[in-house]
Amino acid sequence: MPKGTHLTAYKGGVRAIDDTDGSTIATILPGTVKAADGTTRKINMSVDGNKVTQIIDGVTGSTIEGTVTPPVFSVGTADPAPVGAASAKTALAQKTALAMRTASSDKDGNKSDRMACIGQKVTTGIIGDLFGAIEAGGAGAMAGALGGLAAGIVLCK
Repeated sequence: MPKGTHLTAYKGGVRAIDDTDGSTIATILPGTVKAADGTTRKINMSVDGNKVTQIIDGVTGSTIEGTVTPPVFSVGTADPAPVGAASAKTALAQKTALAMRTASSDKDGNKSDRMACIGQKVTTGIIGDLFGAIEAGGAGAMAGALGGLAAGIVLCK
């Protein structure tokens, strides 16, 4: 994360925190994995300093075959709304709308613009890595979300 911010574990996902005032910049919660045998597995994130680890519940090996639902996110203090069983395309549209609603509800116009920009960067990161890693079942979506968040914190003023 960029200087002046840090990640913390939150409800199985991560929250980006502004070090200057302790406010939440954004929250990213992972999706799930539907294994090839039909079992749905929850994904959790752990944070250790600058290292974020993705853990799939109940998987003992290093790989799993199946499909991944994309992560959900919100900017500001609101928790992301769950996506449910929506398709990836619908889920991404729902997340984008949620991020824009959360950002635009802020009373401070400049902060609202910044949060909207951060939301767009996270969405771009998710879409790029989800579809770039489609052969791997979209496993890069969380990495894309975190990369988009970091880029948004730096680039969105």
